[in-house]
Amino acid sequence: DDVASLAKMAEALDDLQDAEPSVRNVIHQSSLRWIFVGGKGGVGKTTCSCSIAVLLSRVREKVLIISTDPAHNISDSLQQKFTSSPTKVNGFDNLFAMEIDSKLSDSTEIPDDLAEPGEVMANTNYSSLY
Repeated sequence: DDVASLAKMAEALDDLQDAEPSVRNVIHQSSLRWIFVGGKGGVGKTTCSCSIAVLLSRVREKVLIISTDPAHNISDSLQQKFTSSPTKVNGFDNLFAMEIDSKLSDSTEIPDDLAEPGEVMANTNYSSLY
């Protein structure tokens, strides 16, 4: 019955609205290989990406955060200079970062040992890595 289906959907939406916002399900979802963070300028993409990367590093073997933002803000956020090669983030054994020029991304390669399924995180600024 359509009315019953609509009532169930409305009830499910009400339940979702009461749910506490959390990234816990993202952090503990082992099937995720890529996480893309995007949005307009000034909405907190870099802050969210770096925070997610740090949280992921607590539960994953290896994490790679990639930025194509020309402003190179992850270097500022993580207080370390990054290039187009994966570089270990100071203070972490399993967190790596790289900042690439999105116009040159065809020539940028992610090493196989950092590109295993479920172990990579990406922060892209309006463009895809593919």
